[in-house]
Amino acid sequence: MSILNEEDSKRYLEFFGKNFEISKTMEEMSELIQALCKYQINQGNADNIIEEIADVLLMISQLSYIFGNDLVKEKIKVKLARLEERIHNEKIRSQRYRESKFYQIEDVIESLTSSSEYHKKVIMYEDIETLREKIKTILGE
Repeated sequence: MSILNEEDSKRYLEFFGKNFEISKTMEEMSELIQALCKYQINQGNADNIIEEIADVLLMISQLSYIFGNDLVKEKIKVKLARLEERIHNEKIRSQRYRESKFYQIEDVIESLTSSSEYHKKVIMYEDIETLREKIKTILGE
């Protein structure tokens, strides 16, 4: 996980020192957080965020060098695998929900109530029996 080559990382570390690099990383991350907060309340701009991302990425590259690029790369692989597993499991859970009777009942109710307020009231009084029958069909009763 290095944007900088090893030679440059080593040179910067020797010049600035480990504690400075860690403190500078925290400072740059703080500035990125501030830029993102301002952006979310419409008081910031993308250019500032991009600048802060660049600063953070450079410092993260230095931290990776300090603590071990290979160890960081291995941890990234583990994290990405976990993320892929979560996505896969969520897709399965979502598919099961869509196939569930509860979802089918919600779908019937949504289809019967998705029009105007007047139509919703008419459905409440005139189509309640239709709704009951569709739900019974879904539940297999």
